[in-house]
Amino acid sequence: MPPAQFGNAYLNFLSTHDGIGMRPLEGILPKSELNKFIKVLKKSGAFLTHRISQNKKTVYEVNVTLIDAFKETYSGKDNLVLKRFILAHQILFSMEGIPAVYIQNLVGSKNDLKKLETTKSFRSVNRRNWDFDELSKLLKKKSINSKIYLSLINLVKLRKKQPAFHPNATQFTLQLEKNIFGIWRQSIDRSQSIFCVSNLSRQKTKISLLDINLISTEKWYDILSKKRITEIEGNITLLPYQSMWITNKKF
Repeated sequence: MPPAQFGNAYLNFLSTHDGIGMRPLEGILPKSELNKFIKVLKKSGAFLTHRISQNKKTVYEVNVTLIDAFKETYSGKDNLVLKRFILAHQILFSMEGIPAVYIQNLVGSKNDLKKLETTKSFRSVNRRNWDFDELSKLLKKKSINSKIYLSLINLVKLRKKQPAFHPNATQFTLQLEKNIFGIWRQSIDRSQSIFCVSNLSRQKTKISLLDINLISTEKWYDILSKKRITEIEGNITLLPYQSMWITNKKF
């Protein structure tokens, strides 16, 4: 995507109170791939809202909470739902622009089927009305909700410290191995670089740091795992759905 003019910014988000919009995928994903994707989302508990244009019925949006949307994969269910959910936000937070997180995503809400029964509106599954005291207690317990909340809050805090994540900082897409998504961000004053690499698969995957081209005169760190990268010409192994933010400056 072209960079936004300085002083303007993209607003990036994964889902909203309406669910997950499908229209942005039109013309990008082949129809067969889009249908396969929607089929997996339906298995995860999603409901479909359609529109009719030129006598054609197409899926306009998928109504589901984000955590439930990650329950199924093309290969079936597994125990990596939380890892996929966090990875999606790590990618969201790394991209050019300003990230926005819907409240139901922040607290890990699941589909509100009781509200759906009452309203008969598919959009209701992602519009839970939380009681403040109930939610506060839940977020203090050991629960998937508290894990999600603390993980995302910590990511926000970490992101805010990085000049390379300024909304108008440079972004380039990296050409890496299959199932690896990567971007390079550079601060406006060019003092900080962050290479954001993410494993989109359930398999361990090795990548060569030569493909990222880290400068040998700098020290490099993965600020997500808080580990030093010592062999800049070697390989790194990404665990299933793991992301790394590799930078030359720690803040």
